[in-house]
Amino acid sequence: MPKPANVTKAFLQEITWDSSGKVVSEGRRFPVQFNPETLKLTLSNQLAGDNNKGGSAIQFASRGTTKLSFEMWFDVSARQPDEADRKDDVRRLTQEIAAFMKTTQSGSGQGARFTPPGCRFQWGTFLFEGVMESINENLEFFSAEGRPLRAGSSVNDIMGG
Repeated sequence: MPKPANVTKAFLQEITWDSSGKVVSEGRRFPVQFNPETLKLTLSNQLAGDNNKGGSAIQFASRGTTKLSFEMWFDVSARQPDEADRKDDVRRLTQEIAAFMKTTQSGSGQGARFTPPGCRFQWGTFLFEGVMESINENLEFFSAEGRPLRAGSSVNDIMGG
């Protein structure tokens, strides 16, 4: 019988940058349960002057942005080899993704700033770093006790430079 192929798993990892944009620390690493089917990259420029009277020329207003979007699936309904390690609620897995949306506060009062963690998505040679803008989570399948067992998580945008 042929040996099954060794499939590279995508992962998300918490990162921090210095003021020049260089990654200075790498935090927890979360491998996805099932690799995404597709990755969607969106590149855009910020334009100004395109609807001014007199036909003024379009100008670039600021630096462009790049965004990454994808969907991941999580399922805890299948039996696992070590029954003691069995997860009974898929949200125990999806909370790892939601953690990329939690902000930390620096400063106080009027000067308070709330910053989400940096996020690295890597799958083989594909690497994207940025900040997660939004996530949608769909709970798809429930146990007889009403616990969610399957979920689809759409990472709508990781915004990079």
